[in-house]
Amino acid sequence: MKNTLNEEKLKAHFTDEDKKTIEDCSSEGLQFLESDPETEAIEAKQKELEAKNGLENYCFQMKNTLDDEKLKTHFTDDDKKVIQDTSAEGL
Repeated sequence: MKNTLNEEKLKAHFTDEDKKTIEDCSSEGLQFLESDPETEAIEAKQKELEAKNGLENYCFQMKNTLDDEKLKTHFTDDDKKVIQDTSAEGL
């Protein structure tokens, strides 16, 4: 693990026993964070929210594409209906 200059200065003031205690506490803390169910639940919820936001963003982009003057002529009425219905369903 990369240490900053300030960390090195702080470590110089500790005894070897203090350093060992700090390292043990740090590794135990990291293990606790890695296996914390609450943290995992938060991360899962965050991923779910990111996916939802991505889907909504895509739906808005598709709806805006229908209104683009350069692209309007490339869509049939059936295409427009499918895009509108699908976008509305995603929102």
